[in-house]
Amino acid sequence: MVGITSYILRLGGDMLRSPVPAPTVRILGMSLFDIFGIVSTILVWYFLFRTGPGLKLRSVGENAMAADAAGINVLKTRTIAMIIACMFSSLGGMALSLSWVHVFTDNLTMGRGFISMAAVYFGKWNPLLTTIAAFIFGAAEALALRSQALSQTISSYYFLMIPYVLTLVVVALSGRMKGPQDTGKPYIRQ
Repeated sequence: MVGITSYILRLGGDMLRSPVPAPTVRILGMSLFDIFGIVSTILVWYFLFRTGPGLKLRSVGENAMAADAAGINVLKTRTIAMIIACMFSSLGGMALSLSWVHVFTDNLTMGRGFISMAAVYFGKWNPLLTTIAAFIFGAAEALALRSQALSQTISSYYFLMIPYVLTLVVVALSGRMKGPQDTGKPYIRQ
């Protein structure tokens, strides 16, 4: 996707590089993206752990063969889940370009997708714990940006490494986190 967006950016030229007007609505100092993120986290947690369809979705990730034996359409459930996950991912990218930097540039995410995966591991696949982990990684990035302004003697690259080093430390300390058993494995009905 980095290559495709870079190609589109080059095709669009200066029109795509112009600053994007930021949404000005703020509630309690938070943008609409922040509020949507908090509300959607709570709704996704409720859906996954308190509803029947959420249990079906979790069962498809945990043991696809057992879910299929129970009458759940594994392919349909996984496809719908993937579409929804892609929509949330695109909202994250949109929040970066519209709410944070106000312009689209090449490699805008700078590896934050890997940090978000580490937050999922650290949060043990629970949306509430994953959000707390994401806040910790976000605090590390804010610390890195603030530290650059305070120190003129140390290279700024060392400060920019803080969130990524924290990600490596968290993944190393987490060891082999056991996620859903069949997640990422193709399922072929037998």
